[in-house]
Amino acid sequence: MNVDHQAAMRRLMVVLAAGMAYAFVFVVRYRGLWVENDTAFFTRDAVMAVRRHSVLFAGEYPHGFLYTAWLASFQWLAGVSPPVFNTVVAPFVGMALMLLAGYLCYRALTHSERAATLGAWMLLAIPELVFSAVRGNHEKLNIAILLLGLAALAASVPRRPAGAPTAERVRQYTWLGVFLLLMLMNAVTNDYFASTLAAGGLLAAAFMVAARRRLRWPAAGVGRLAARLGAGMAVAGGLVVWVMLAVYPPAAQDFALLSTASVKLWHLLLTGRVHSNPYAAPAAQWAGRLAYLLVASFRWMMFGASLVVFVAFGRRLWVRRRVPAPLLLLLALYLALGLLVAVAIPMDFTGLAAGSNLEVRNFTYFALMAAPLAAMGLLAVWRHPRARGAGGWSGVVVAGLLAAGVVKVTLDPLVSNEWIFYTPAERQAVGFFVEHARGAGLWTGPDNRLVYMAQSLWPVIPHDNVVMGFKPLPLTANFLWSPVVVANTQAQHGMLPPYAVQNRVYDDGGAAIYQTVPTSPFQP
Repeated sequence: MNVDHQAAMRRLMVVLAAGMAYAFVFVVRYRGLWVENDTAFFTRDAVMAVRRHSVLFAGEYPHGFLYTAWLASFQWLAGVSPPVFNTVVAPFVGMALMLLAGYLCYRALTHSERAATLGAWMLLAIPELVFSAVRGNHEKLNIAILLLGLAALAASVPRRPAGAPTAERVRQYTWLGVFLLLMLMNAVTNDYFASTLAAGGLLAAAFMVAARRRLRWPAAGVGRLAARLGAGMAVAGGLVVWVMLAVYPPAAQDFALLSTASVKLWHLLLTGRVHSNPYAAPAAQWAGRLAYLLVASFRWMMFGASLVVFVAFGRRLWVRRRVPAPLLLLLALYLALGLLVAVAIPMDFTGLAAGSNLEVRNFTYFALMAAPLAAMGLLAVWRHPRARGAGGWSGVVVAGLLAAGVVKVTLDPLVSNEWIFYTPAERQAVGFFVEHARGAGLWTGPDNRLVYMAQSLWPVIPHDNVVMGFKPLPLTANFLWSPVVVANTQAQHGMLPPYAVQNRVYDDGGAAIYQTVPTSPFQP
């Protein structure tokens, strides 16, 4: 192992250590007592898969089964229950997968150990990506699969000079086989993310073919890489369709969703009538306009830095007609996935039943391509003799992003009005209600914070009881009180139930359950 490679390995170990520290802060910040929507859903699915010995059951996740199966396997193999693994162990696994896969991908695309290492650092400076890696859903697998798949595709390009013809052919087909296997894994993890990657890859292949005409030297490597990218992504798209039709029947419902989305988008373009505005809610989620501007600044800084580098390399391609084939692949993917983010914005206004956050989902893949470009820009600044002061300040900015991003990733009450943690007293109170009530409903706060907790800890709530959040239903007779519920309701400018005129039927010192006073002898 040469000196440069040893230095690269040391830098990578530092990045991994930083990622593990990030995951440690995320878990320890709430002592492992945290949960959000997707984490609760997949934890519940994994528990049901363990009970039914199958990934097919009533209410299973319809867009893919690999994460559910992966999560459930740890209970069979290691005896770690899905709720514990998904909230305490999985954040560390997700960070390790993202950083290692990112380093391997960026090294293959940039042919630079420094750019690959700094690109992995830049991933830590994007809170949206870190949150995707640490929370308990399929995105941690999709991110790693995408990065490793692109690394395998870049490795399948013929070398110059090539080795022995037979050995070289075996090497190429081996890496192509690895790429297709990863694309199959992506399809069975989540059909939307897999189809997004296939569409972005086909667009990128078209961009590479168009750019090849501008290259001055014989661009055989670019042509081969574009052809393999196009063919590989076409096969990946076919794998998605095959999985939806034959492998995982619940995913077939997405064909109807695609038809509905097309009709709603056409209606939006014709009439201009907006069915939903998902971009109004995030502003209310954060504690004040300053906090909102702070947490929103991360993506815009990353977008701006990567765009400057993209334009610089685009100018080199147009004027000098010289861009290496792997780097051209990175530029094409950046442009293609950026266009998919733009296309997703009008789709979010159609009010799809599957959720109005397609722009956020597509941004995940776009940010993975933006990170290495921003890293290459920083390296260029640091190496420039006239910009050493600016290089130092840019390093301070990156370090500041890493530190400030923690509060956004953890949805810390300092900046967020929607919290993801719960207390042991709240868990005990909800557990008492679940086990002892009969056909009753319990209001637990101004949002679904404790509803998600109940969903992950009690996948099937006995005795027909219902744990609910948001506004209490008219027939709700039980209301949870705790200091966190009171503070969370006040942060969201909600109204608390009239605890003072209700009967207190449970109290553990940190949480209590109040029940409305009966108005007649026949009312329970």
